[in-house]
Amino acid sequence: MAAHAQEIQTVTTKELFKEVEKIEHVKDIKINPFMMSIARVAAPDNSKEMLKQVNSMRMFFLGECSQEDIQRFTERISGVEINGFEKPVEETAENDALSRVFMKTKGDYIEEVIVATLDKENTCLIYMKGELTQETLIKMSQRDSIPQ
Repeated sequence: MAAHAQEIQTVTTKELFKEVEKIEHVKDIKINPFMMSIARVAAPDNSKEMLKQVNSMRMFFLGECSQEDIQRFTERISGVEINGFEKPVEETAENDALSRVFMKTKGDYIEEVIVATLDKENTCLIYMKGELTQETLIKMSQRDSIPQ
């Protein structure tokens, strides 16, 4: 049986977000710059520096979606590149969860980042906009650096 290579399709962030918005039972949370400023004030001290670099966020949580919708999302996000963003970096965690990280850089900063975490229990898509450093992204990816 011949193996088929997955075709990579380039999409815009707007197109990607519209697709995810249509998934039944997806939770869509938007945090605008004003709400981010409130979050920075209320955040624990060990998170304030990280949050200073984030202007706004949008998060899609698929935890209450059907397994079929989660599977379709996983296949879709595994086969896309995002217009204007670097090729995604992939990482597999100990629990076999796959993360795909898309970044748009400007000079020494990461201007936009999209993180897709693909696992059976916590599938989500997170979009951040700001002036993030690579160090900040690394800290954010370490679960023990984020207060529970």
